[in-house]
Amino acid sequence: MSGPNNVRMYGTWSMKNTATGKTAKTKHYAVLTFNEDGKVHTATEYASFDDVRSSLNNC
Repeated sequence: MSGPNNVRMYGTWSMKNTATGKTAKTKHYAVLTFNEDGKVHTATEYASFDDVRSSLNNC
């Protein structure tokens, strides 16, 4: 997904279970495609939450 109307974003989501105080992080990747009006036409996002689930559920 590349082109003059695309923006790629990379980042890390950080979260905390307020009931248990446990924290987790996961890497995130997104591609936004804009139309001729400069508005987001499509958004495609990728992230794996398997490790997050394991971290927050692990006692």
